[in-house]
Amino acid sequence: MLLLLLLLLALIAVLPGGTALGASAAGVLAGTLVTLMILLRRLDLLRWHERVTIWEPTTRLFRSMGYDPYVPREVIDSGRYRPTGRVRVVDYPDPYPIRATKIVTVQDLDGHGPQRQGPTSLDGRSSSANGPPLSPRWRKD
Repeated sequence: MLLLLLLLLALIAVLPGGTALGASAAGVLAGTLVTLMILLRRLDLLRWHERVTIWEPTTRLFRSMGYDPYVPREVIDSGRYRPTGRVRVVDYPDPYPIRATKIVTVQDLDGHGPQRQGPTSLDGRSSSANGPPLSPRWRKD
């Protein structure tokens, strides 16, 4: 994307032909192009809308069911979402495909610190701090 931007800016720089009007038109075109490329990049990442479309509705859903919401520590540390109240902060020590080793820490993010720590259980015996028991269809035997 950066290479495309540089190529288009170079082509716009050749456009004016030595006149002041042409140079100002090239400047306006270059500014517009840079603005559009930045906008496309932000739309591509979708970080600007993540809080409203993902984390807040998920938090409301878990709280309406009487559970503490799951929030990955990476999301909190990067500042993409700042939950309040009691939440289950999830750490993933292993790379992406391996999620069985996740560590869930229940924290009150209003300033009281961690309350419970430990790995989650996949056998359906999880406590309310780790969420509802798994349905029999998803249990590992």
